[in-house]
Amino acid sequence: MGKKNKKIKRTVVEETNGALKTEPDSTLTNDSAQQNGHPVQDEKRLRSPTRKSSATTKSNPNSKYSVEQLLSKAEDCIDSFGYDLALKFCERAYELEAENVSVLELLGFLHMQSSDVDTARGYFSKATQLSPDKGHSNYMYMGQLSTGMEAIQFYMKGIELVKRVLDETKETNGGTEADMGSATEGAEGVISESSMNGTPLSDGPSDEKKKSLVTVQDLATAYCAIAEIYMTDCCFEDDAEEKCKSNIDLALQAHPTSVEALQLLASFMLCKEDKQLAKEAIEKGLALWLPELRDIHKDSEEDDITDSTRVSSVSYAVRISYVKTLIELEDYDVSEEILGYLMQEDNEIVEVWYLLGWLNHLRGEEFYSTARYHLTKGCQVASKLDNVDEQIVSHMQQLLSDLGPASQSDLEEEDGDEEEIVSDSDEEGEENMDE
Repeated sequence: MGKKNKKIKRTVVEETNGALKTEPDSTLTNDSAQQNGHPVQDEKRLRSPTRKSSATTKSNPNSKYSVEQLLSKAEDCIDSFGYDLALKFCERAYELEAENVSVLELLGFLHMQSSDVDTARGYFSKATQLSPDKGHSNYMYMGQLSTGMEAIQFYMKGIELVKRVLDETKETNGGTEADMGSATEGAEGVISESSMNGTPLSDGPSDEKKKSLVTVQDLATAYCAIAEIYMTDCCFEDDAEEKCKSNIDLALQAHPTSVEALQLLASFMLCKEDKQLAKEAIEKGLALWLPELRDIHKDSEEDDITDSTRVSSVSYAVRISYVKTLIELEDYDVSEEILGYLMQEDNEIVEVWYLLGWLNHLRGEEFYSTARYHLTKGCQVASKLDNVDEQIVSHMQQLLSDLGPASQSDLEEEDGDEEEIVSDSDEEGEENMDE
């Protein structure tokens, strides 16, 4: 469990009707953004913008590269996590076309990667001002960067735009509500998260329309975001409970197999102290993605998981949310299994160490040694990071104080684990030198 692993490259690049989508590294949800060393982003909601066609940009005779070429180079850098270089290309594009919506959104996205929230917000705000009725993702980004009722208003505007596109596509294709797996959005729109089971309603957009994909998952994701806000920031608002539940219902109505919505439903039921319904919801959600995750790690047993070409269809952040709910339901075995997989993918996430320590503490005295080990490691990892959730660190320290000092046998066991970590690190270093 304490092994030192290389960080997995959780990037998904897929071609959809000629438009490139890039899924950046996942992070924690709204309430823990900018914490535990992560930039402000959420794999469920935030994507780097799609490349635009030459019809949406203009060349500058005094520039070596056109705006389109600069954006293409920036996207290539994002594909390989070269965010600093991508930002340089985008800043050059901005010098050429300061009111290009595609440039503004990509600049906003890149500043989110470095947790420069104010700057990112400024770019997204300008994009929405220039294109107020197209590009639902800009409003989703703004919602992600905002809190309370302001965030809800941004998400509602994004929902309005998504529903408009889906309705227009439904009319064009003569489909029904059940057919609305995905649709397309105009040139100013940006690509969004694909539905897990949605399929395009036509053979794809024409070159003239220059459209990009919009799906029912976008609706579900936005409704889930609003439900989360009513469970946290706006929990004291009038009818907060009813509004939370109605948004969860709308998310599941839009996308019945939304794993995020099912987890939120379970969390809501726990707030209502209905453990049975909470358990039913979480088990339904787990059935949609845990078997796949087990297969991925089973296939990677002989190789480094970080070298695997397969990644989970569910974000790191959502899997952590499932663990929290499972711990509340006292399903410690499945919680530990999922945390083990997360640890293999990235062992520098403070919250994963904390949750492993917390669940073993809850298990009782027999597991105190294991709890102490993970909590100690969590504190060590936190000490190396700049942006850390201080409440998590404080709770880890309190738990360690309650557990008291380790026994001699515990210390010997921990020393053995440390030697294993050093050995693994040395092996990784030798491999990198060989490369």
